[in-house]
Amino acid sequence: MKRSGFTLIELLVVMALIAIIAAAGGIMSSGYLTRRRVEQYAGAIVQDLRTTQADTMFSRAEDGVLGVTFFAASGQYVVTSRGGTTTRKLLGGVRLKTVQFGTATPKPATDEGTWTVSFDAYGSPRVTDSTHAVRLGVLKMTLQGSSGPQATVELSPVLGRATISWPAS
Repeated sequence: MKRSGFTLIELLVVMALIAIIAAAGGIMSSGYLTRRRVEQYAGAIVQDLRTTQADTMFSRAEDGVLGVTFFAASGQYVVTSRGGTTTRKLLGGVRLKTVQFGTATPKPATDEGTWTVSFDAYGSPRVTDSTHAVRLGVLKMTLQGSSGPQATVELSPVLGRATISWPAS
């Protein structure tokens, strides 16, 4: 008599293969999700800098009235714009890793403490640190995800152009 169907061993082999493929997909997707979070927060920071710059230029606000203040230790930043003050927090394992002012060596962001980016009426940025010293040159902030992906937000000193870059993979 001929029987149709699958044996128990065949079913167990197929289930084991499905489990292995699902586990590999989970590992790959966690790295993907972390990279997307880093990209999302880098994009949000750039957008907040651009919005603050545009608000300052449009309203001809006093230098330093509108700006973005970064608090590295708590992983958050505060945006002060014409629309009010908004606090944003970096979540999902994303943190400010390093900050670099001008040609100085990049330092751990937590060593710098707090810094504020404001703009003048022409859109040029002014960066002040926690001691209220004005920092000149390019501002570079590196964001890093928990599993390694990182992005750098760069603010040019003359035009205040904010951009995102990723390290070569």
